[in-house]
Amino acid sequence: MANTPKSSDYTYVLKNKRARRDVKHRRAITIVAIILLILLLGVGIFYGFFTALEVNKFKIYVEGSGSKVLRLSYNNTMIPGSELIEIVGPDKMTNTTLASGKNIAGSTSIEDRLIEIVTAEGSITTVDDFFIAGTFYMQNITDEGRNVTETIRLDQATLGTETALRVMLIRNDEIKVYAAGKTDPDGNYIYHDAEGRRIYSDEEGYYYLNGEEKVRVEKNGSRVPEEVVPIASGYAERRLARNEDGEYYIEKTGTSPWMSELFYDDEYVVRTEGAYVESGEKVRYSIVIWFEGWDSDCVDKIKDGAVKLTLSFGCE
Repeated sequence: MANTPKSSDYTYVLKNKRARRDVKHRRAITIVAIILLILLLGVGIFYGFFTALEVNKFKIYVEGSGSKVLRLSYNNTMIPGSELIEIVGPDKMTNTTLASGKNIAGSTSIEDRLIEIVTAEGSITTVDDFFIAGTFYMQNITDEGRNVTETIRLDQATLGTETALRVMLIRNDEIKVYAAGKTDPDGNYIYHDAEGRRIYSDEEGYYYLNGEEKVRVEKNGSRVPEEVVPIASGYAERRLARNEDGEYYIEKTGTSPWMSELFYDDEYVVRTEGAYVESGEKVRYSIVIWFEGWDSDCVDKIKDGAVKLTLSFGCE
């Protein structure tokens, strides 16, 4: 005669089924959690990568006033043409210099790469570069001449990064270097009045020193331009020239220190009134963006700071 199952046996079976159900439930939750974690990590990695790309891109575009009038391209052929291009920079930017042979160890100075930059097409960056650089073309594609405006906007600057910033704009071999202006050790801009006297400020207002005496004045002075290479004392202006074979070389002009052009204002690095461009004319541009200097103390002041610029073209 078969043994009659005890109620305790059924109880065990019921508990066992419940336990297996709970285990399956926990396992499902764990699997879902792992999938979500993988997705979140993937999104995080993508976002970090995307952000890094965005931070290290310099945008160049045609404004609405230049639409259907101006075209941009990395190539002299203007193929392909576009109203938006980008110059891609290095993974990181730190202090560097224009002066040849004067750069920090393990990197290349801008002057030593300048010929390569102006003869390139598009972005030019190597692992030894701490600057953004590239060459591109802008063309008037209409059948009449136009006055073209050039605007470099300082979209973002944190922790005083703008005080170390240099922007070199080369238009058909003509070089101009822009800087915010000379600053004191505390990072404050230096102003001079019309007679060249240094304007100071305190809690009572503005003044200049007449010997040891403070003479109160209105702040109507001008920001003092900064040297292009302030540390290399006497670094003279350079220009692009060509030899008989049409090859570029860099020529020093004069002996006076090379002074930068002042930023247009706190919002714009460059804001031109408009340069005349003939019908069908192509203008070659090279741009270089860097933080000038070797002084580690200066670098520490702007460490983790951010700067963002954009270059746009329009028509008057």
